[in-house]
Amino acid sequence: GMTPAVIYAEDAVDGIPCLIKDMSTTGARLELQEKWTYPFKSTFGHLDRVRLVVRADRVMYDCKLIRRKDNEFGVKFTAPPKPIAKIVR
Repeated sequence: GMTPAVIYAEDAVDGIPCLIKDMSTTGARLELQEKWTYPFKSTFGHLDRVRLVVRADRVMYDCKLIRRKDNEFGVKFTAPPKPIAKIVR
């Protein structure tokens, strides 16, 4: 199945849940649940840089938003994954 993750805008406290459809060493393709489409568009529409937190792997990626279509979007990793010591809130 797809891996759940959370995406955060640069200064955002609240993350938006998403699913990782596929991931490579350079980036990932993510899918939002339908109900999250609107908050994503309003909160992140103008923002390029986001953080992708994958709790299952206990890692966080700094990313650049490279494309978006409906509730699917692509990110490019801008740095190697960083370990997360605890659940990110």
